[in-house]
Amino acid sequence: MESKYVLVVSNKASNTEKRYTLEEGKEILVGANPMAAIPVEDQYMSYNHFSINVNGGKVEVKDLKSTNGLYLQIDGSVLISPGQTIIAGKSIFKLEQEGDPCSSEGERQPDSTPNTKM
Repeated sequence: MESKYVLVVSNKASNTEKRYTLEEGKEILVGANPMAAIPVEDQYMSYNHFSINVNGGKVEVKDLKSTNGLYLQIDGSVLISPGQTIIAGKSIFKLEQEGDPCSSEGERQPDSTPNTKM
């Protein structure tokens, strides 16, 4: 059975949380670009800040030469695992695996936005 991953985007400035289901084999663009697969309203994020790829059950994050970088100053790409967080601008991104009983899904109240499939 194929693992499904969810990216939880928490924006402290607007006190919102959105969840995005990540699709296997597809590059997902994240940034201030309103046309990005995951658009984030954050003045500290670059237009095309980073990308996420899920391939073979592994999740790769790649900084796209953003102005402010990512937490841990990722230069290039790195694999991440469920439970790990990334900070870009004033936003926090957390990777979760669907169906994981250790998921923090109940800790914060998500906004009314339904899961968005990438």
